[in-house]
Amino acid sequence: MTNVPDAVAAATQKGKPLFIAFVGSDWSAASQDTLKDALDTRSFKEYADANLVLLKVDFTRKGLTLEMEKAYTELARQLNVDHFPVFMIADPAHARGLITNPINSYNLGPGGASDFVAQISSRVDVWHSQMAAIQAQAQMQAQAKAAAPSPTLPQAGGISALPSAAELFHHDQSIATSPPTAPGLSSTPSAQSFPSFTPAGVPTVPGGINQPPNSRPASVPAGSTDTPTIQLK
Repeated sequence: MTNVPDAVAAATQKGKPLFIAFVGSDWSAASQDTLKDALDTRSFKEYADANLVLLKVDFTRKGLTLEMEKAYTELARQLNVDHFPVFMIADPAHARGLITNPINSYNLGPGGASDFVAQISSRVDVWHSQMAAIQAQAQMQAQAKAAAPSPTLPQAGGISALPSAAELFHHDQSIATSPPTAPGLSSTPSAQSFPSFTPAGVPTVPGGINQPPNSRPASVPAGSTDTPTIQLK
């Protein structure tokens, strides 16, 4: 594959690592040799079909659109690629994706394609081990979360009574509730301590009873000495 997003999506769907080949097929002699001696061989293709999703990042001098050139340059920058050819086993689930050390064409060894496939296979084994560790950790976290007791919420009517103010605020029950009395003063005012008050303009009825004007009932005959009683409530 040559499109970066499509290759990432395919690797994620299949659960396989990405094999990224950074090459310059029409100007890099080392890239051309590696393509011929390793990537185009039957042994590598058979291994790749079963274990990898291949992404060819070819910085060719012809036929490369501006959009692809931008995507390839960004990917090379993220993975610190500054020469060609470079081959990497990468995890599609991460932005940088690099899981193992890069493989250069100089590491092919005397075995040619067989030696190259062996190097790729060892790095794929590392990738699977790391993915298994990540999955196991995620599973343990999920199990711990499921086994954790859920918070207990108070049921309706579960609170039967609130504590008293003394219990809540630790008040001393022995504190007197009546207001203090100053020395020499009575807490209950005496009726004798208030002066009598007669409103201005209200005539004084003989016998010491103050009566409002015209309070005498009309039914009392003129000249009667009966004085109506005023009941105070």
